[in-house]
Amino acid sequence: MVSIGPLRVDASLRKRGVGSGDARRQGDERIELARDNMTTIVIKENEPFEVAIRRFRRTIERNGLIAELRERQSYEKPTAVRKRKKAAAVKRLQRRLRSQQLPKKLH
Repeated sequence: MVSIGPLRVDASLRKRGVGSGDARRQGDERIELARDNMTTIVIKENEPFEVAIRRFRRTIERNGLIAELRERQSYEKPTAVRKRKKAAAVKRLQRRLRSQQLPKKLH
């Protein structure tokens, strides 16, 4: 078995050249969701519960789980995804160009 994100793909599928998306559409039973990649924290001795919760929240925020949940709350059309990504790329380019420009003369 090979883990790819949340999916496990049987090695025989890879040999035949069947992608994980194709196999999922065909209902192949050799692909299963991996549920063992849950975020956990170990509560230290004499650690207050509130502190442990804060550490847990910080951990899932760093992992990007909060952002992923927000994205998955509603369906976004593929054209909207492309439009959003292109706008972000344009913004990054403008920021980079602005930082590389010579400073304006101050009189």
